[in-house]
Amino acid sequence: MGYDNLTIQRIVIEHGRSILPQAPLIRAAQIMAEHSIRHLVVTETDREVVGVLSERQILKHFSPWLSQINDGSEPPPEFPRCDVKDIMARPPITVTATTSIRKAAGVLAANKIGCLPVVQGRNKMMGLVTATDLLKFVGGNHLPEVSEDFEVFRPPAFLKEDGELTVPAGYFPTTESKQEILAVLAYAAGSKRIGVKLCQRGDEGLELDGARAATVTDKYVAIPAADFLKHHNLTIRGSLNVCEDVGTGYLVLSPMLKP
Repeated sequence: MGYDNLTIQRIVIEHGRSILPQAPLIRAAQIMAEHSIRHLVVTETDREVVGVLSERQILKHFSPWLSQINDGSEPPPEFPRCDVKDIMARPPITVTATTSIRKAAGVLAANKIGCLPVVQGRNKMMGLVTATDLLKFVGGNHLPEVSEDFEVFRPPAFLKEDGELTVPAGYFPTTESKQEILAVLAYAAGSKRIGVKLCQRGDEGLELDGARAATVTDKYVAIPAADFLKHHNLTIRGSLNVCEDVGTGYLVLSPMLKP
């Protein structure tokens, strides 16, 4: 789905919250808290957009005051007097209802801001669109495009009734069925995960204590594990997710149920 032809009209919050520039900053903070919002559009009485106020700006202004709050043994200092117009961002960066969603996202990213007032006519406020609104829309409506990165499903490992730990061969791209393959199994008691490493007899620098011969096919690598499971008193039910531990070179199989 491309977004060049989809416009802000699809996601605009009409009649978003606004505040006058001469309003006390503490009132802006109260409005944000009451309505669980992070931005206010600053407008004149005729709804002309003159600025934007964010939660971050308010917190930055009050941070010196907040740092002075003590354990209650002394009265807290008074709030510093400030009006919205004193710290609001201006001139406001705005869009219209006909602005494409793709362009609006670019404007947010390029200017490192969290919202865009949506205006009509002579800069009159129509509504508001936030970065969160854009993310929700994209997340709910967007399918991966060819050029995007996305995670491909990787099949899980499982334990056969005869105690063979079976891992899809695709996790071991360098294995060949003609080679004599040994498997080293490890167990991390803290996280209750099993580690699997394949090697060949004679490989230098590898710890082969407890290694056992593995059966390699074009689809699976089967590793005898009955003694290993018995030694650690482990019970496996269901499939196991497989991921790599780059630091050790082991494949990590999880989750593990409690021994």
